[in-house]
Amino acid sequence: MSKKRLTLTILVYMLVGEFCFFNIIFADTIILKGSGKKIQGKIIERTNTDTLVSVIINNEKDLLILPNNEIEAIELDKAVVSLIPEKGTTYINNDIGLKIMGPPGWYMYTAEELTRAEKVTKEAAGELSKKVDLGASPWQTKVVEFTKYPFGKAFPNANISLSFVDIYEAPTDLKNPLRYLNYKLDKIKKVVKNFEFIEDPKKIILNGKEGARAVVRYILPVYDKPREFKQIVSISFSGNFAIEMLVTNTYENFDNDKGVIEDCLQSLEVSGTKVDAAESKLYKVVGGGFMFKPEEQKAVYTLFLKLKQEISDSYYAEIEYENPDDLSKPIFMFVKLTDLIKTFENKKGLVLESPNLERLKPFKAYNITVKTYEDRNKDNLIDTLNQKIISFLNY
Repeated sequence: MSKKRLTLTILVYMLVGEFCFFNIIFADTIILKGSGKKIQGKIIERTNTDTLVSVIINNEKDLLILPNNEIEAIELDKAVVSLIPEKGTTYINNDIGLKIMGPPGWYMYTAEELTRAEKVTKEAAGELSKKVDLGASPWQTKVVEFTKYPFGKAFPNANISLSFVDIYEAPTDLKNPLRYLNYKLDKIKKVVKNFEFIEDPKKIILNGKEGARAVVRYILPVYDKPREFKQIVSISFSGNFAIEMLVTNTYENFDNDKGVIEDCLQSLEVSGTKVDAAESKLYKVVGGGFMFKPEEQKAVYTLFLKLKQEISDSYYAEIEYENPDDLSKPIFMFVKLTDLIKTFENKKGLVLESPNLERLKPFKAYNITVKTYEDRNKDNLIDTLNQKIISFLNY
C-alpha cells in the first residue's frame, strides 16, 4: 500500500482471519478548493499540515496525503447507534447487544441531539470545543452522553460519554485494550496542559470482558479560564471496535458523583454481533460485506465464495438476501451458478452481488442464504450456505 498525493473513489476492507469483509465504515467527503472536486474515502489521520485518506484506486487500496491548505471542507458521514429506554434509566440496542444504565436524574443525549448541542456550546464557549473533542477520532461513533445538568447550560457539569471507534485500520499492537488506552491518552495529552495520572493505566475486567482503565487530571481553558479536570478513561473491545467510556468533570466536583458514575461504568454490556466465515459442502466464504457505490449513492451486499469442488453446468442458485427495508420481504435472485464464476487472487470462485439496498442499520447483522439446486427445476437441493454480514453503514 502506497501513500499518494492524488484523488478518487472508495471501498475499504476488513480482515478477520481468512474472512475479508468489504465495507465503507464512514464515507467521508473531502471537497477541494478551486475545483470543488469531491474525494470520498475514510479519513485516517489529520495533522497540522496534511490529511491522510484511505481510498481505492484501480481496485487497490491506497492512502492519499492531501495538504490541508488545498481542502475547502470536510463532511464526515458517521453511523448512528440508536438507544431505546428499557426500564428506569436503562437503555438498550438489541442489534448490537448494548445495554447501559444512566445515572438517575441525569440527562441523556443521543448522538443526534449531542451534535446539535455541541454546535451551540462550541460557538458560545470557544476553547470548550477542545474539551468536547478530546482525543476524538474521525471514525468515532458517539452513542450516548449522560450529563448531570442540561448540556451547555451549566458549568461545571459532570458527563459520561460512550463511543464506538472502528479499529480495523489500526496497527496490530493497538488491538489490545491497554495499548489502545495508552494511545488514547497520548492523544489527550496533546491538547491539554499539566497532564498527570491519578491512577496509572491498568487492565480491568468489565462484565466478563478484558478492558483497561486510567484516571487522569489536566488543565484546559474553558470560557477563557484555565480549569482543572479529572477524567476516567475506560476502554473495552467488541469485535473490531474499541468501546470508549469517558467520565469528565472539574477536579473539585468529580467525587461528588463517584457512586453513580461507577454504577454507570459497571452497567455497560456489549455482547456484540460475532460473525464467522461460513462453510458448506460446495463453498467456503472468503470475503463479503456491504459495498457502497458513490456514483449511484446505493449500497449492495457482496459475497465471495471459494469453490470446494467442481460444479456442474446445470447447477442453479437461489440467493436470499435479508431486506433491510422490510425484514418480512427478503430479496430473491435465481441464477445459473456458472454465470457467477469470477477469478480473484488467481483463483476461481463465485461473486454474489445483490440489488440496491435501503435503510441499513449500523452494527446490525444481516443474513444471506445460498441454496444450490441440481438444475433450474429446483427438484433436488444439493447445498445450503448461510452467512451473516454486519453492516457498518447508516444508509
